[in-house]
Amino acid sequence: MSASHPSASPDSPVTETPAEPNDSTPPDSVSNLLPTSPPVPASTQQPTYEHESAEKSPRIHSHDVDADAKKSDLVSSSPSPSHSHSDRRDASSARGSRFSRRRFWIIQGLVMSMATAASLSNSIFTPSLPVMQIDLDTSQQAINASVSIATFMNALAPLLWAQLADVRGRRITYILSIPIAIVATILGYFSKNIAMFYVTRIFQQIGMSAVLVAGSGTLSDINPSSSRSQALGFFYLGYQGATTIAPALGGVIADSLGWRWTFIVAAVYTLAIFIAMCILMPETMDPVVLKANRMKGVKNPFAPLVYNPFVLALVLQIAFTVMVLYIFSVIIPRDFTRVYAFSTSQIGFVQLFVGFGFFVGTWCFGVYADRMYGTWKAKRGGVSIPEDRLRSTWLPILFIFAGLLVYGWGVERATWFGVPTLGAAVAGAGSQGFGTSCNAFLLDVFPSRGASIIAAANFLRFTLAALGPLAVAPAESTIGVGWFSTLLAGVNLAAWSGIFCIINWGARTRLRMEPWRSEERWDAQREVLFAAGAGARGEKAGEEGRKGLLVA
Repeated sequence: MSASHPSASPDSPVTETPAEPNDSTPPDSVSNLLPTSPPVPASTQQPTYEHESAEKSPRIHSHDVDADAKKSDLVSSSPSPSHSHSDRRDASSARGSRFSRRRFWIIQGLVMSMATAASLSNSIFTPSLPVMQIDLDTSQQAINASVSIATFMNALAPLLWAQLADVRGRRITYILSIPIAIVATILGYFSKNIAMFYVTRIFQQIGMSAVLVAGSGTLSDINPSSSRSQALGFFYLGYQGATTIAPALGGVIADSLGWRWTFIVAAVYTLAIFIAMCILMPETMDPVVLKANRMKGVKNPFAPLVYNPFVLALVLQIAFTVMVLYIFSVIIPRDFTRVYAFSTSQIGFVQLFVGFGFFVGTWCFGVYADRMYGTWKAKRGGVSIPEDRLRSTWLPILFIFAGLLVYGWGVERATWFGVPTLGAAVAGAGSQGFGTSCNAFLLDVFPSRGASIIAAANFLRFTLAALGPLAVAPAESTIGVGWFSTLLAGVNLAAWSGIFCIINWGARTRLRMEPWRSEERWDAQREVLFAAGAGARGEKAGEEGRKGLLVA
């Protein structure tokens, strides 16, 4: 069963029965450390599935662990041995398994706070873009390009930080990266021209981009898969939510002190969180996993995207939804100044309301995604299939589609300003909800290289998203904001067809490929999806799983 909150006092660590190393860590991370298994009696040999050839690559078997798991199942009245595959993996990363309850929540809070700092540095000045254009004596296209340049660095730099986070640990990644961002943010105050502003934004994003990959990896380390979507949702709430709260604050600061002071405020806040992390943040990676990753060394982060077409389709879909958010960061100041004659601080408060949509999307869609995932896990007799996480994504996509149409045509028709504001909030909620489920899926499929896979996905999503702000000015002047928003809505809706294919055929395709084909921990999934008569046994296993949940 998945681990739960400890019932001990806040400072007392949770007492659990020590697990064997090959039981508490992802098998693919310690495959070279396991002893050779004894011969397997014929009665306990793994079944041969129709899709597998006779000369398949050898697999790692841990029969002693399976025996212990069966004994544990008898104690907990769990009816199905298939629970052991997912439950042991959940237990190994469950909150409280290595940290006390207080330390668990301190880690969660620090990671989310640093996510807000990363977003604050990136967006606190966005309401001031029209004023900065005048002060820096540049064009509208050039000032919008600063957003695209920073977004591209947000895609490129994590490829380096992710390798460091997976091979050397999360804590050292924070310590090396965040000071770079703090220094660059302070230098932003002294920008004299657009070239200097570009340089400060580049180094600012080089430093802060590590938070996205190391933060996702940290949350994957300490949260079980059953609650991972919600945990990642709150993490991205800290990042994307601050994207809209920060402009409201930045607008007030810019109107009273000038836009340069927004960089000082961002630097001071980031420095305060960084000091707290240096004092309170431990290394969250399991020592055995970390040692195994160091033995394996650096890997090509793009390999999962190149060799798995379904993962590539998923990342491209995420890129289109992220593009919507970055387009809003430049299109709202432009449209609300041009159509509604809003001041800098008023534009900031419009973006604050859009941030409320992020909060709703994170909370509601995160809970909905975890419940949908749990429902399908019960239907499959307690076996977790990562692709089931994506079954909840149809609803966020509809939110994005509807929100973009309402925003675009609300501005085009110059309706009451609340109409396009509501449309932007709805689209933002959908984008936030869609991303959390997809990121949780990637972490489930690549458990021992969480930071690297998120970095590779971020490279594609942010590279494409960087093109969005560059297209705003030409598109609005050519076809108008209404048809431009309609085009974005149609692209996002059409791209969801790739997610539909992953939901229906992705798991079977993945399990026929390496490394999933030859690893023992995916056996339960193969049994559910490939074994002879899987349909009838799946229904029976689902019923037994539901009964088992009631008994447990």
